[in-house]
Amino acid sequence: MNHILLEKSCSVSQGDKKSKCNRTPDEIERELDKVLKNGFHTFYGGSFLLIPYLLQLGIMEKVDVLKVEKQSGIPVEKAVLALLHLGIVGKKRISRVGDVKDQGFVVFAGLGMMPDSSFFHNFLDEVKTSDAEQFNIVCSKRFKEMGLFKGKIVNLDKHFMGYFGKKKIGKDKHPTRNISMKGVNASFTHYQETGDPIFVRADYPGLKPEEVAIPVLNTTEEIIGDEMEMVVFDKWFSVGSLLDYIDKEMGIKYLTLLKLFENRIEEMKSISVEEFREMANGRKIAFKHTCLRNYQGEPKLIVIWFQEDGEDKYYGYLTNDEESLGEEMITMYGKRWRIENFLKEAVFLNIDKLPGVELNKISAMLAIKLVGYCIVSCLRRDIGGEYARVEIEGMFEKFLNIHAFVRSKGERIHITFYRYPPELVPLFQDITEKIRNKGIDPKVPWLNNKILEYHFK
Repeated sequence: MNHILLEKSCSVSQGDKKSKCNRTPDEIERELDKVLKNGFHTFYGGSFLLIPYLLQLGIMEKVDVLKVEKQSGIPVEKAVLALLHLGIVGKKRISRVGDVKDQGFVVFAGLGMMPDSSFFHNFLDEVKTSDAEQFNIVCSKRFKEMGLFKGKIVNLDKHFMGYFGKKKIGKDKHPTRNISMKGVNASFTHYQETGDPIFVRADYPGLKPEEVAIPVLNTTEEIIGDEMEMVVFDKWFSVGSLLDYIDKEMGIKYLTLLKLFENRIEEMKSISVEEFREMANGRKIAFKHTCLRNYQGEPKLIVIWFQEDGEDKYYGYLTNDEESLGEEMITMYGKRWRIENFLKEAVFLNIDKLPGVELNKISAMLAIKLVGYCIVSCLRRDIGGEYARVEIEGMFEKFLNIHAFVRSKGERIHITFYRYPPELVPLFQDITEKIRNKGIDPKVPWLNNKILEYHFK
């Protein structure tokens, strides 16, 4: 394949005879070959452990959906891989790419030298919003086939990304600063069981909950299929029109918190004492069916009653699940916090560092970062044990940010680790045979079709 990115974005640095980007594919291949034959030390040696997972993902084919115009310049897959790597090693902004001096960062993406930041900004400009989302979709479908995604319960949450520039865009309430400020919202779906993100959609502030949630949930269902049985979200999404859509149109279960308006508190207080039963934690629980505006039928209201400082307190959950026990539902909702934890964890990926205020650029960057997260999660899953739940920053520090010497000999690239976590050895010894056994060609197209070999000494 010849995925080529247009050259117009590249600039010439002082003393360079040629732009870092305005080079032919043959020139890029020769530069890469030269770097590999000479060999180099890198502190990002562990990143090369992710390449077999990128081969399983089929990253070369997946970038087709980005539909970037094929002209002279850097291949599209190499631009995507450079941005992906930028995320998983925790670099803050595209504008800081010039600060990266480690040769491993560049070679991971199949390049001999790193383009400047204007190249990446113009690359993101070339991606349409719908194509960025389609890239997210096809990659997530493949991750599901690879066994990364498991479970029937999906969490949904909206994350606000503040914008501090001068351009005029909408405002929303910042989740921690408790002020209204300019920014963009990103809505994520996430597997409750595994903690892995499924889909993300960026929107400007001002949309209603149903306008945000319905397209995200429909796309998530497209990715997961019939395995998606329940969606869990916070009270911002707790509106009748959305709950009715999930119940009637999607035919799946939902679970959310009740908004504690005064009339709702009075409704819960009206339940007789006899209808409550005590739970294991000393709180009391009761059930009733209630009415919601723009909802056909009556959802189930789970009411929790307890005393605090001598005062009666109430809170409730809304659901269309008539079979599960109340305690089970409360446990399910408690696991909604896993998506909050994911969003905090993804700060390492710098999802808040907007590449601009254009939705297409933001959507492209978010989609690439989610793919990067899931690639690291594949490694986390295969290591298993105590590392199965380690956050991505911990994975970087323990397994990716490790020293290696990289050099090619003939058709093979040898990656040698001298100090390494022993958990890696059984996974990556004889990796060529393991990849072939999965029906995948072990040659790495963006590394001049060479085969990787890992050595642990």
